[in-house]
Amino acid sequence: MLKIKDLNAYYGKSHALWDINLEAKENQITALVGRNGMGKTTTLKCIMGLIGNKTGSITLKGESIDKKQPYEIAKFGVSYVPDNLGIFPTLTVEENILLASHLSKQKGAWDLEAVYALFPKLEQLKNSKGGHLSGGEKKMLSIGRALAANPKLILIDEPTEGLAPLIVQTLAEALKKIKDVGITILMTDQNINFVKHIADYAYIIEEGRIKHKGTIEEIKKSPEVVLKYLSV
Repeated sequence: MLKIKDLNAYYGKSHALWDINLEAKENQITALVGRNGMGKTTTLKCIMGLIGNKTGSITLKGESIDKKQPYEIAKFGVSYVPDNLGIFPTLTVEENILLASHLSKQKGAWDLEAVYALFPKLEQLKNSKGGHLSGGEKKMLSIGRALAANPKLILIDEPTEGLAPLIVQTLAEALKKIKDVGITILMTDQNINFVKHIADYAYIIEEGRIKHKGTIEEIKKSPEVVLKYLSV
């Protein structure tokens, strides 16, 4: 689905990513794991076309997207759930979802009812303003809105950050259901236990470089790697 080859990215004169090689296979959940400030968000922003100062190649289903603008990448079938969630605070839950559906050129099964079926809490809150939701509710809305665009690929930045364990469990089950209906997911997180629970494959990043990669079963069998790169 998504292939990144020799990606380097820069903030001014600062070299943020170094020769990143990463693949998100179709109908799988791939995780980019690391501590804060290691390059996870920068990688997703490069994929989404939000960082122009970069080299290397990014392809989606064999077609280059590394020179495209964010709106073009979105039309290509990529949805992005940023760490700040990006919902419209003055619109209702339902308006947020419907707007994403209306603006998307992609057709598919993810309509308002499908989003509500995945996150019943959102239907209960459908007339509430986005800015009035709790952190967990905003996370559900941001993912639901991304789904309403009927993407091929969803990029999700730090889905568990700041959430209570019960909400984390709800998100874990939702992400597995999303994968089961054929949507590819590339997510970042520093919660290795969450990643072990839902991901198929993981890359560990430190200081802008991929330090380790493997299937989740392989990661589980390498506690020394987890301790080295992910312990606080």
